Amino acid sequence: METLNNLSNTFEEENKKIIDSRNAWHSPNLSGELYWQLLKGYGDQILTKRHSPDSFYWDDDNREVMQQLYLYLIGHKACKLDINRGIYMMGAIGSGKTVLMKSFIQVQDYLTKHRTLIVHSKNLFDLIKEKGIRFLSERPMFIDDLGRENHEESDFGRKIRPIVDLFSQRYENGARTFATSNFKIETLSGTDDHHGYGKFITSRMQEMFNVIELPGKSRRKPLVI
Repeated sequence: METLNNLSNTFEEENKKIIDSRNAWHSPNLSGELYWQLLKGYGDQILTKRHSPDSFYWDDDNREVMQQLYLYLIGHKACKLDINRGIYMMGAIGSGKTVLMKSFIQVQDYLTKHRTLIVHSKNLFDLIKEKGIRFLSERPMFIDDLGRENHEESDFGRKIRPIVDLFSQRYENGARTFATSNFKIETLSGTDDHHGYGKFITSRMQEMFNVIELPGKSRRKPLVI
């Protein structure tokens, strides 16, 4: 009986650690005003770095999404998202997905003291080669432009799919994952298991993510002289 009690206490302690880890992603005392200020501040920095003449702004296309991201960040019960899942933001090319998500990630990290690894999908293979899947399997991660990377790579003549392995391990570890993409998750499975992630992985991705579709056309403005 004593052994069973000890085991029960161990389960309770481990579950408490998991719950505490989840709660650490939220900043319940964040005011709406400060949220908007931080989001715009980081957004303007990103655009300035791109040498964009525009400033970060909200309109009818992104206002509701920004509001839901705020409720997600503070862990409010009115949030339409699952506050314990990551976020997969999809939309048209140039709709502002990357700027919005990068800004949000920086606000979130600033408030919750997390350090989310930000990487473009085109650099994922090189990052996995350098650091290894184990290094990347638990830490918070934001993947920009998911679906644009090569799905396979040759390793001494053997075809490998390290991104598939990475998502599989992150799913098992419950690692918080964020992504932007021009594709719906289900289309990333490919026509078969050799051209895409496969249905096994995309079904897991659907459990890992809240899917947000950012409406609107491209915000990018060509320079006209």
